[in-house]
Amino acid sequence: MWAEELAKTIEKDKRLFINRPEKEIFISTMITPSGPIHLGNLKEVMVGYLISEALKNDGLKVSFNFFADNFDYLRKLYPFLPKRYEKYIGFPLSEIPDLWGCHKTYDEHFLQPFLEALKVLKIKPKVRYIDKLYKNGTYASMIQKALENKEKIAQIISSVSGREISKDWSPFMPRCEECGRMSTTKVIETDLVRNSVVYQCECGRRGIVDFSKGGGKLVWRVHWPATWCIFGVGVEGFGKDLATKGGAFDTACQIVEKIFNGKSPFPIPYEWVYVKGEGRMAGSTGIGFTPLEILEVLPPEILIYFYQRTRPNKHHEFDIQESVVSLWNEYGGLSGVPFQHLVMAVQSFRNLEDILESLKRSGYEKQIKDKRAKIKDEIDYVRNWLRKYAPEKYKFEIKQKLPEVKLTKKQKEFLSNILETVVKAKLDGEELHQKIHQIKNEIKINPREAFSAIYEVFLGQDSGPQAGWFLAGLDRRFVIRRLKEAIQP
Repeated sequence: MWAEELAKTIEKDKRLFINRPEKEIFISTMITPSGPIHLGNLKEVMVGYLISEALKNDGLKVSFNFFADNFDYLRKLYPFLPKRYEKYIGFPLSEIPDLWGCHKTYDEHFLQPFLEALKVLKIKPKVRYIDKLYKNGTYASMIQKALENKEKIAQIISSVSGREISKDWSPFMPRCEECGRMSTTKVIETDLVRNSVVYQCECGRRGIVDFSKGGGKLVWRVHWPATWCIFGVGVEGFGKDLATKGGAFDTACQIVEKIFNGKSPFPIPYEWVYVKGEGRMAGSTGIGFTPLEILEVLPPEILIYFYQRTRPNKHHEFDIQESVVSLWNEYGGLSGVPFQHLVMAVQSFRNLEDILESLKRSGYEKQIKDKRAKIKDEIDYVRNWLRKYAPEKYKFEIKQKLPEVKLTKKQKEFLSNILETVVKAKLDGEELHQKIHQIKNEIKINPREAFSAIYEVFLGQDSGPQAGWFLAGLDRRFVIRRLKEAIQP
């Protein structure tokens, strides 16, 4: 897997133990909870997690961390927000009330389900909340250095990014005590002895805030390298947008060395996760699935495998209908039973024991014996997928009475031969599959005409699941009775 290969490269890098005398590698991941936290966001944490596990397996000491950047401010009115939330644009996310009323604050509403998903995945980073770190003074010395060197920082950003920086620019954003916004304030004066700045806000308020007690936040391009320096970050993954030439990573590398006297971490830029046919997952557009949604239809092991199998610099594509099937089968599920065969059994019978008996008849007796509990879990995942996301081609209902169907002479001959086969011997799914194809070839019937006869007789539709396993999984007496009804004159 890519993580093990990349870990070998990382281990040779001298940056690993920046400000970490205890020889512990600090791995950083960070997400801003401005909207639903989706599979694309999860890639940030998953890249760090997989690397940390690979390094641990090589005998290295690792600190795996997740920064919740909940002190960033609300940038705009996202499509999922009502017009009345316009008044909170510019507010720190941790200071905005939860629109839905199920959590105390806006950031909690999105963070808590994500953190719950990490528990289900058994991923246990040390969670650090940026608002608390600013309020307890963790960033105070970095803010002081940044304010002392604001002209140098402005020059770095300008030269690296090509952006023109205004004369009144500041690396620190005070939070207005009147209107609550960070995005509408300007630093007028600084008092580094008292850890304070005088600001002017667009709302008209002129005030003083203590930057050692959460009175504001560093702008992103300065906050990021400050975090590297404070915590001695050795490895960090981040989206490819930050890794563009002249982008945030390039400026952060210059700032951390020239202003904070630190070093940049080993970078792992990663590509986006896309929803097939819709585009890049993004909370702001509503495109994407949250980890908890996916964990209703996929076991944790398979969701982790989704990230394990593809290198970070390659994009992921996820389709809730077909990706679930292909990922499940590629991984082997929890028991080894193919996804489609579980789908057949679950829709053929409602009772758990009947489903398990159906799988036994289909040829999975060993799996039932050795992995009964895992199959029971798989059944729950499959049921959720069928209820919420399955395309129509996977859905069917066994008709309790023979549907009204007009069969050709050739179709009746085909079903008659299958009936004879079923009466003679008990065959598992693979054996019956082979026999059905043999009969089809011997009587020279068109494949579509042949299989539609099976599906019409049992399901009342012209298509359905793999016929051999489907029929083998049903009660044998029922199959015999239905076939006799279908071929009688």
